[in-house]
Amino acid sequence: MKRASVLSICIVTLAAFLAWAPNSVAFEAYADGCTNCHSSTVHGDHRTVILSSDCNACHVPSGRSPVFLNRSAGGNGLAPIGCVGCHGRAEDRFSGDATGNNPPSGDGAGLRRHHWNAGQTGCVNCHDDSDPASNFVPVGEHVLPPFYANPGANHPNIPSDPCSPNGEEEFGYNFESAPGLDNDGDGVYGPVDSDCVQAGPCDGFVAEPTACGVGECSSTGTSTCTEVNGEAVFGDTCTPSAGSTEICDGLDNDCDGTPDDGIADMFTGTDVGECRAEVSSCTGGSFQVVQSGIGSQPEVCDGLDNDCDGQVDNGIAATPTTCGTGDCAATGQLACVNGGMVDNCTQGAPGVETCDQQDNNCNGAIDEGDVCVTIGACDTFTEEVTTCGTGECAATGMTTCTDVVGQPLIGDSCAPGTPSAEICDQLDNDCDGAVDEGGVCDPVCVPAAEVCDGIDNDCDGVVDEDGVCDPVCVPADEVCDGIDNNCDGMVDEGGVCDPVCVPTAEVCDGIDNNCDGMVDEGDVCAPTPGPGDEDDSHDSDDEVDDDGFNSPPSHTDMEGGFLHAPGKDKPFSNSCTDCHGSKLTGPDSGGFAPSCFTCHGKEWDEDAPGPKHDRDDRGKGGKRSRR
Repeated sequence: MKRASVLSICIVTLAAFLAWAPNSVAFEAYADGCTNCHSSTVHGDHRTVILSSDCNACHVPSGRSPVFLNRSAGGNGLAPIGCVGCHGRAEDRFSGDATGNNPPSGDGAGLRRHHWNAGQTGCVNCHDDSDPASNFVPVGEHVLPPFYANPGANHPNIPSDPCSPNGEEEFGYNFESAPGLDNDGDGVYGPVDSDCVQAGPCDGFVAEPTACGVGECSSTGTSTCTEVNGEAVFGDTCTPSAGSTEICDGLDNDCDGTPDDGIADMFTGTDVGECRAEVSSCTGGSFQVVQSGIGSQPEVCDGLDNDCDGQVDNGIAATPTTCGTGDCAATGQLACVNGGMVDNCTQGAPGVETCDQQDNNCNGAIDEGDVCVTIGACDTFTEEVTTCGTGECAATGMTTCTDVVGQPLIGDSCAPGTPSAEICDQLDNDCDGAVDEGGVCDPVCVPAAEVCDGIDNDCDGVVDEDGVCDPVCVPADEVCDGIDNNCDGMVDEGGVCDPVCVPTAEVCDGIDNNCDGMVDEGDVCAPTPGPGDEDDSHDSDDEVDDDGFNSPPSHTDMEGGFLHAPGKDKPFSNSCTDCHGSKLTGPDSGGFAPSCFTCHGKEWDEDAPGPKHDRDDRGKGGKRSRR
């Protein structure tokens, strides 16, 4: 394209506007089709060379006329923006003067400015931006219009550089000494224009926002390009801030990429004594309690530091106490000792009660027990046994006390017996300390055991005394058999019946030998038949009966190995006394038959060994056997 191509397009365009707007001054001035300034070949150069015969790039198809600066049918691959595709830029649009009275100008302000500077001022009639005085400054020459740098296969000759440093856009128009286009309308062409100085290494560099740092160190800046020795050195104005100590705020204060890291737990309170500090951890930008604390409590006596002052059981006041009564009363205090309340009150020791209006023995009573009663001379006297006399005059008595004008007179109630004439009896009858003196025993009587012989064997002046003529009792060891074996007048004494019965073979002895609760059972006492006697029947001619005794025929009841008369259970009322004596003791008591007590014991007793006999009114009762 020649350097006058812009003016040619403008002229063509103005000519088109004349047909469209005949009242326009500009169109009237350039009715010659812009050839006054530009070559007559301007149209052909645009159509055939630059646009490769693509008429729609400039024309609206209907009639091909008029030609508008800012609209067309759109060329092959080109936007429908008409002449401003190469001679105007959207950046040059102007919105009117300062008062806002003028309407906005369209695209192509730089082209209009070029015509103004070339002496063609007609455009200002409609466009304020044509006049440099309008303070409208189009963008620089080097800013590309929309179609620049887009040659492509359909339009290979589209210009690519408005500054034309090598003159490749000079197509033989007028003003050939001025290479390139004047798109900013300043009348200066190509590389001569200050906007088209030789591009440096940073030309075309566009600074962009930058960011740097992390957390609270984050910052912003812009990218930079600096020419150093003909080379572009890129930099960045962004400088991260200095980090700070990490705190619990949800931010990355130390700029290590992690917010709230390394923050120690916070302890509120104390761990002294029974107190426990509250523990808080940093969570979500603030401290949250993770362990509740235990605060100070009033001190109590428990061996613990309740108020958390570092001391145990301190400040606990002691309270006064009392204990004991009477003379034992004392005072003390209840104090905290080793974690417990201890009362140190100790009562006194009780004394002996005296008549002093005091509770000496500490039992709650005063002067009790007649301590205030006057004590007599004999009040503390204790009687004792005394003896006096000798021989047959010996006697016993008790000591006595008589209060004589407040003084004790001690006496003795013992009185010796009256002496008698000495006789030969081995005693001191006359109480002179000598026995049988004075020849009272001439001829000499030698004492011996008294026996039933009509003689004073024991020399006591009494013949056959003490029942020696009673049926003879031969002393033996006492056994549990209901008999006075040892002849001491008692039956089965000494616990002989207490020991466990030791079973033996039952024999006819009136004893339960085999310990089965029965006596002489099993016919152990049955009489042995005599010669020629085949049964137990009694023969009045027999001299001896079957029981070994000469029992009369009336004795037909065998019991205990002996024959008895019927009715033997009541011997005193059934004529048994006629033969056995009035006391059943045999011939010595008037009878002629044996004593019944030989088998039945010393006294008649229904509980004696052998058959039981009921005592009747005339019998004498005796002791019951311990069996």
